[in-house]
Amino acid sequence: MTAILERLVARSPQGGVYEARAFFDSGDPFAVQLHFRLPSDADDHGGRPEPADPDAAETSWTVWLLARDLLALSLSRHLRALDAPVGDGQISLGPAEDDAYLAVVLYPADPRLRAEVHIRRAELVTFLTRSAHLVAFGAESQYLDFDAMVRALLKESA
Repeated sequence: MTAILERLVARSPQGGVYEARAFFDSGDPFAVQLHFRLPSDADDHGGRPEPADPDAAETSWTVWLLARDLLALSLSRHLRALDAPVGDGQISLGPAEDDAYLAVVLYPADPRLRAEVHIRRAELVTFLTRSAHLVAFGAESQYLDFDAMVRALLKESA
């Protein structure tokens, strides 16, 4: 398995800035993980994100899992000036007020837990390009080990 990690800067619609990371692993080629170190988890550093060690026990990260093709679709729609949000379900991707950013919105079952972050489009394009060098879009199933998945499922059910 091969993985890539891209450091991003995310912000809330209210203007708070915090550290984010995008993670892609060829062992799970349909998915992208977005990791956020939320403002409530960080000390005040003048509005700038504090560099954090993701392996440190005291570092608190929130992780959202989304489909890589959904992220690519949202960026390609922007390039074609079709800025309607994409996503049917708990995650929606669409335009932010600042055209340089993509809004990623999480709609959990409990509306009080709704969350929205804005990530620079250029950083996401770089990340997706790097992921496509590892696993081309449309070739994801070639990277899945179905036998290992079945063995794991059978082991869990035993």
